[in-house]
Amino acid sequence: MVYLYNIYLGVFMKKLSYIFTAILGLLITLTIYSEFNQTYYFNIQNFYNEKYVDMQVIDVILSAADNNMNMSQLIDSLQEFAEENDTEIHIGRGKNDDLNRQVIDHFIYSSTFDVDNFIYTDEDSKVSFSDKAEDRYYALNSDDSNAIKIKVLDDYYSTGVLHSLQSYRPLYQLKNLTDDGDIELHVSFYEEDLNAMNALKESLMNKYSLTNESFLEVDRVKPAERATGTNLQLIIILVVVNIILMTSYINKKLKEISIRKMNGNKNHQIMKRVIGGYISREIIVFSLAVIITYAVLVGEISPMSYNIIKPICITSIIFIIGLISVMGILYIYIRYISSLISLKKSSVNMKLVFFNLVVKITLMAIIISPMISQVNKGIISSENLYNHLKYYDKENYRYTVSGTSKTSFNSSLEESIKISEDYFKVLEEEKGVYTDFDYSNKENAVFSFEDEIENIVPHITVNKEYLRDYEIRNEQGEIIDVDSISNNTLFIPEKYKDKEYIRMIIQDKSIEEVYVTFERPFYNPDIIAPRALSEDPSVLLVTDFAPELVQPMYEYARYGDVESLETTLKEMGYENKYRITDNSGIYDYYMKIYAKTFSKTVGIILLYVFIMLVFLYQSVYLHLEEIKKEISVKYLLGHRFWSRYSGLVIFNLSPHIILLLSAVGILKIPFNEAALFVAVFMAIEIIFLVYLIKKFEKNAVSMVLKGE
Repeated sequence: MVYLYNIYLGVFMKKLSYIFTAILGLLITLTIYSEFNQTYYFNIQNFYNEKYVDMQVIDVILSAADNNMNMSQLIDSLQEFAEENDTEIHIGRGKNDDLNRQVIDHFIYSSTFDVDNFIYTDEDSKVSFSDKAEDRYYALNSDDSNAIKIKVLDDYYSTGVLHSLQSYRPLYQLKNLTDDGDIELHVSFYEEDLNAMNALKESLMNKYSLTNESFLEVDRVKPAERATGTNLQLIIILVVVNIILMTSYINKKLKEISIRKMNGNKNHQIMKRVIGGYISREIIVFSLAVIITYAVLVGEISPMSYNIIKPICITSIIFIIGLISVMGILYIYIRYISSLISLKKSSVNMKLVFFNLVVKITLMAIIISPMISQVNKGIISSENLYNHLKYYDKENYRYTVSGTSKTSFNSSLEESIKISEDYFKVLEEEKGVYTDFDYSNKENAVFSFEDEIENIVPHITVNKEYLRDYEIRNEQGEIIDVDSISNNTLFIPEKYKDKEYIRMIIQDKSIEEVYVTFERPFYNPDIIAPRALSEDPSVLLVTDFAPELVQPMYEYARYGDVESLETTLKEMGYENKYRITDNSGIYDYYMKIYAKTFSKTVGIILLYVFIMLVFLYQSVYLHLEEIKKEISVKYLLGHRFWSRYSGLVIFNLSPHIILLLSAVGILKIPFNEAALFVAVFMAIEIIFLVYLIKKFEKNAVSMVLKGE
């Protein structure tokens, strides 16, 4: 009966090993996939083409006014200069599109620039970077019919959320993309060697208003670092746990191996019989996991996907060689197994139990930092999703307004203040909502103050329209009527009264200060902001315009009625001098991104938990197998639960103390976060202990007492 029970456990361990091997194949493929995507985007973003790595490069800022030209003439001049000197030019320019995503345009003049193995597309046609008549260009996520879409395997890099949208255009197209606010160009020139570069400098100084001091030092871009990180840690964990499972499987087969030895079977025959099929299935499971993961993530065979297929093949060969090495170790292990000792042995060796304990501590120490990071991401994403769904007013927060480049760049200080004052009047007349949450969380001040962050008071600036939705009470507990306030007023949370604290804004004696309590946190309608709520900030209510206090444009001022807003702006003389943005598309876009990030985080956390659960099961099971006779006797003598299993519980839970001390002392993880993490896994382990003990008492104890 015990023999059959051990066969069942051996089969169970094999299944666990197959599961871990499948996860290993998935993670290896995912790591290679992620590494390629990050390196690929890095090269596109930083103009890191192999052709330019060893070339000489200089940067210079060319001013149109200094050379008695307008921007269009300066670009024509650069094009002619590049053609005459057969040099290569690169200009990078950033902007924000209608969804407030950052877009980086790379303008290039080159007669030899080749995008092969640098930019991948699905089209055969190529863009000429020297032809003035060329109207096509390469771009990420572009709906323009003239754009050849830059291909990416992961759409995450073409969303424009954390990564700017890139485009590669011929230099001459820059003429159509400048406006009245552009006054200079930051230009990079490339040459093959130092002599050619020195000659180019002379030509530039002869053509433009430049001196030797005009040329800027250039920090060469370094290649992207390998992006393995957390996945590499998980891969190492899976390999270690898989080896443990294999060893445990062999230990369960000790009696079978011993009997076969006594029957005259050779070591290689025993190896083939006991472990051969097991190893073969490991290779099959790994291969299937890799193929399926590749099909889901990439799903194609193309020149671009070759960058992933090649390292996957190399990794698969390494995996097979590793399995062969493990087979060699297991063969030596089988060869030196003593038949007589193995037949007498009824449980695993205690050394394996201690080894599992050490590996368990190491495993948890490895994953505690990335696990806490993922949990924090999940919490922030879920909070943002919940709060934006609950508080975001799609109608009243729909529109924002900003000035054109002409009004933004070509205005004196006095004119800029006058424009801001006019926009503040528009805000009041149109009953717009003003919110400035730039310092809405303490973390915003980390780089501004050397003092302890606990002493810093977060701050927001708002108007009456925003505060109408909030209940604010004075020190007497009375609700404050914001409509009755006629002067700029600073509301400070009462908990800071008579305490030393650091303000996020400069103290102004002309602003009345009132200590208050707030009914709830304040909501930030900026959908792009890292956090949707601010807890107990100081709140500056602005009723009178002051240029140092408010900036009534961009995402700070929001409106609901676009027609009335346009009418008011025109009446104030700003026709053709403003830009209105409809934020409904931005809201929908970023909510999808938050949902995707939350789902991804939950998936990673579940994977961590799954690995830990399986490993805990393996660790506790081995220990139970070792002490089952002792427990069976105590069970027969009527010992209580704690008396029977106290040693087991203490043995398995005590490492968490070591883990907690290591996390706080070595990894520098905040005590509260580390303690919560350790407490959660202790709770999980206790649940598994109880489950395994009940299962153990139902099966193994009864068999031991029967003498089986």
